[in-house]
Formats: sequence, C-alpha cells, structure tokens
Amino acid sequence: MTFAWVRRRFLMVEAEESRGEAAGETLWREISGAALLLAVAMGVGRFAYTPILPDMLTAGVVDTGAAGLIASANFIGYLLGALSAGFVVRLQGIGRVLVVSMLLTCLTTLLMAVADDLPQQISVFALLRLVGGAASGWAFVSVSALMFERLTLRGAGHLAGLAFGGVGLGMIVSGGAVAFLSPDWQLDWIVMALLSLALSLIGFWLLGRAMSFHKALPVAKASHRAAADASLPRAFYWLAVAYFCEGLGYIVTGTFMVSVFRASEGLGRYAELAWIVAGAAAVPSCVLWTLFAARRGFAAALLLACLLQAVGILLPAISGGMASALLSAVLFGGTFMGIATLAVGFARQIVPHAPARAIGLMTGAFGLGQIFGPVMGAALAQAGGGFGLPLQVAAGVVTLGALFLLPLQKRFQSVSPG
Repeated sequence: MTFAWVRRRFLMVEAEESRGEAAGETLWREISGAALLLAVAMGVGRFAYTPILPDMLTAGVVDTGAAGLIASANFIGYLLGALSAGFVVRLQGIGRVLVVSMLLTCLTTLLMAVADDLPQQISVFALLRLVGGAASGWAFVSVSALMFERLTLRGAGHLAGLAFGGVGLGMIVSGGAVAFLSPDWQLDWIVMALLSLALSLIGFWLLGRAMSFHKALPVAKASHRAAADASLPRAFYWLAVAYFCEGLGYIVTGTFMVSVFRASEGLGRYAELAWIVAGAAAVPSCVLWTLFAARRGFAAALLLACLLQAVGILLPAISGGMASALLSAVLFGGTFMGIATLAVGFARQIVPHAPARAIGLMTGAFGLGQIFGPVMGAALAQAGGGFGLPLQVAAGVVTLGALFLLPLQKRFQSVSPG
C-alpha cells in the first residue's frame, strides 16, 4: 500500500508528512484521542451512573426500582444510537457526529445535577439518560469505525483494543471523582460534566484532521440487498443467544456494583476503589483477550471470559472482605469489554459475507439484554431485600450464555482472529 494512496484517502496524513511528523507519533496521537473520546462517551456517558447511584439512593432522590428504570432508559438510548449510527454518519460524516455526541454527553451529564428540582424528576432523569445513551451509541460506533479504518491502513488493526481501553479510563476517572466528592450527588454530576468537556477537547485536539467532516459515499442498493438476503449460519444464532445472556447478566453488576458494595457489610469502604480497579482492569482487557483468541480461537476465549466474569459477579454475594471485592472488580472489569470485542470479531468471522448485518443483529441482542437487566436486578433486589439474589441470577445467566458457546468451541477451535 503506497503512501500516495494513503495521502489521497486521508488529507491529514499528507499534511503531517509534509511537516515531517513521524507516522508512528501520528498513530499514537490518534489512538490516544480515540481513547479519550470513548472515556467520555462510555466511561462517563454510560457508566458514571454506577458510582454516583449510591449517593442518589442515600439522598432519597431515587429508590432501587426507579434506579433500574433510569439505567434501562440509558441502554435503550444506547441501542437506538448504535443501530442508527451508520445512517447518521452517512448523512453527516464522522466528525460532526462525534462533536454532537460529545456535546450531548456533557450536557445531559450536567443536567442530571438539576433535574431533581423539576416536576416528574424520575421521568426527566430517564429522558436525560436516554439521550445520553443515544449519544454514547453514536460515539462508540463512530470512533470504532474511524479507528479500524485508520489502523487498518497502517497495518496496525490489532492496536484498536488500546483505543477501547479508554472505556476503562473513564471508569477510573468517574470512580476517583465520586470517591473524592461523595456524598454530594449533584456535585458528582457537575464535575463529571466538566471533566467530560475537558477530555473531549483534548481528544479532538489529538485526533486532529483524522476526523472526517465529509459525508460517506453512498453504498449501492444492490450491496444492501445482497447482504440482507444472505442467510445466516446456525452458529451465528448460538453466538447471538450467548451475547444476549451476557448483556442481561453483566449489566446487573455494571449498574449496581458500587451500590452492592456500599450495602454489603464489610465491603462499603471498598465501593469506589472496586470501581476504579474494574476500570483499570478494563484498560488492557481488549488487547489481552484478542491475543488469547489469536492462539485459541474466539469460541474458547469467549467461553473462558464469560465463566471468569460469572465468578466475578457472584463473589460479592458469597464472600466479604477487601480481597473478594477487588477480585470481583478485576474479573468483571477484565472481561466485559473483552467479551464485546471478541463477540463482534467472532460474528464477523462466522458471517464474512454480511459483517454489517451480523454486527447489527449482535448489537440488538446485546442491547435487549442490557435493557432488561437493570429492571430485573432492581426487581430481584426489592423482592429479596438486598443484592444477593440479583447477583446470583446474573451470574447464572452469564454462565448459561457460556454454555451456548460450547457447540461452537470444537468447530472453531482452530480458527483465530486472523
């Protein structure tokens, strides 16, 4: 692949080469910029609610049932955003979509601090989280598309996992800020909004002209029709069911982890620390799980990751103490983003003739699980008088998902991400 072709395809590369900037430095700038945008869109836009929620519960702003509904609204928004992102990007270009997504994330995060003073506050909270979720979905898909395209051109597609580590960075930032500001939940949201704005500006600066503001070229209708008419192998449906179970089970901990630790005797002091540790474990997880899959295949990697995550989800329900809390955080944080990366890669491998369709269906299956998970967890917590029962059920659901991968393991054991 010649530099001339790259210059024609990406104007930024031509400008930077004319200034003598090393290609390697440009690469790491772009990865760092993408990671910061994902830290905002996902680490804050989706997951800052988890460490802030206990302060909202303590203040009586919401109860457990309302907390689950508000979380589900965010995941509904994320699903809608992820599924519509391709269409929106084609209309407006990745650059515009990312700018709007970051602005919406910052604005909805800030407004969470004042929604308590408005009528129908629970509905307002849910609406804000719905819009914030849609912004997260647009941003995640846009950043993913941008990174895969940029890195593939340089023959460095395997480094995409480093950008996804930004999600863990956002969790670290949100957990650290809440640990310092708690129990003032309104100040939590305000500081999160300000940090999001600062990280977004730095991320845009690092990406520079890599963000294209040009509309995507239309794809021939025949290509869309061929992809839509293509049949999907049975293996794909096994994978989709397993991914639905993952979405349904993991999000119980993803929503209530800090609340679980706060409410558990002997674990309350480690609540925010556990969330920070989970974020730290998430940072390298995509790269590590991708390397493991390269040696053992996607099915084996997914099976192991799901089983480890199930153990991490279950630990707080059966054991107390700092060691249990931190191990649970490591197992959860070290698997949830890795599982998402592996599942999407596996889907593309199983359905190479229609990868966009496969990823869309996988996103839908996972998204449905995420929508129902918080409501299920909240209902079980209210019925059982604590979070022990929801954690046990969530661990069981993730384990069930792992069992759906067993028929795929033997068939795909010699297949690597390639």
